[in-house]
Amino acid sequence: MKYKSCTDYWLNKESLSLRGEFETMYQDIDDPWGCGELSDSINNKLFCEIIFHNRKFSTILDIGSGLGDLTNILYNYNGGGCDWLGGIQNSNKQSNE
Repeated sequence: MKYKSCTDYWLNKESLSLRGEFETMYQDIDDPWGCGELSDSINNKLFCEIIFHNRKFSTILDIGSGLGDLTNILYNYNGGGCDWLGGIQNSNKQSNE
């Protein structure tokens, strides 16, 4: 791991300037934002209950989908059956898997 914390990959704490080493961060840390850990949170469940209450969607786009945990939850709440489900990926690591 190049830095001690996730924050150090995108912020130089000494100069308070943007370091922006996001690709390196995704290569070094499996879940840098903790999205997988929080994907089953009450906030996500409430969000999905509101969005999918009495309706289904033929297409879903999850912008900023990270590692895809919420995208998977959206698919399941929609009952599968989307003509198209996609997420804009934040990491080359994801697209290479």
